[in-house]
Amino acid sequence: MKLKVLIVDDDDVFIMVNTMMVRRSTISDDPVGFNSGDKALDFIEANKNDDESYLIFLDINMPMVSGWDFLEALKSKNYSKEIYIVILTSSIDLSDHIKAKSYKIVIDFVEKILTLDACLRLKQMKQISKFYNTMI
Repeated sequence: MKLKVLIVDDDDVFIMVNTMMVRRSTISDDPVGFNSGDKALDFIEANKNDDESYLIFLDINMPMVSGWDFLEALKSKNYSKEIYIVILTSSIDLSDHIKAKSYKIVIDFVEKILTLDACLRLKQMKQISKFYNTMI
């Protein structure tokens, strides 16, 4: 079983920096960045029959398709694969934290920019540690 990592953010600079951190922490050697939620959803839909699971770093404040819209779209689909979401945002609004917890697929809420410590902590989370042979 493989874990495909997606980074969804409307800011290309954040995609680049977060991609470097994901690689440095060995979360993934080949994360895929998307500058809109709809492009990431199209990618997931086009690859729905693959045997990969997804770890998605998701910004919530994006134009057109927000992170919340993205989560709702995923919820409306019945994918057989595992999807894990890490909200990666500059929002410090408590209501965003509470709303994020209402989605079963959201495993964490991280403030931008992704740090090495945050990545290493994520690799040890029970939901995805199986992909890294890491014991908690």
